[in-house]
Amino acid sequence: MTAQDVVSPGRRKTLPSPESEQCSPSGALHRAPIVLFLCLTLLLPGVVGACAQMGGGSPGPESGLSTLRVVNRGWQDATIYSVRGTTRIRMGMVSGLSNREFAIPTDALEGGHTLVLFADPVGGFEGYRSPATTVSQGDRVELWLQPILAQSSVLVR
Repeated sequence: MTAQDVVSPGRRKTLPSPESEQCSPSGALHRAPIVLFLCLTLLLPGVVGACAQMGGGSPGPESGLSTLRVVNRGWQDATIYSVRGTTRIRMGMVSGLSNREFAIPTDALEGGHTLVLFADPVGGFEGYRSPATTVSQGDRVELWLQPILAQSSVLVR
């Protein structure tokens, strides 16, 4: 029996010698470019797609679209919806103690000019439903979420 052999009850197994390709660093190095290529091929499209959805900048009055700026002064994250009748259109999420801007889709305006917003706190019980607000094309709507959601407000500029 040599030093390369492992003895177990009823079985004898031979370990690969240090000179074999399995144990040599060069064997692993030959596979590294293939593994790197596969990782980049599988992961890169997902990363690029996620970044593309974030968008470059927010549309403003110069683009003719109405925008919504949400100022969350509370600790809870909130999901923002545009309400049209009994249908909610998800606009996005705003983290606690942060600001975020959204483009208001034209189909989110009820009757073409009325906007009702709903802020649903993540993990909370009661959300905030804004009063119906008249919005024209190119207006900038601001939703200020307070720590006590019932004290929140909406304004149009």
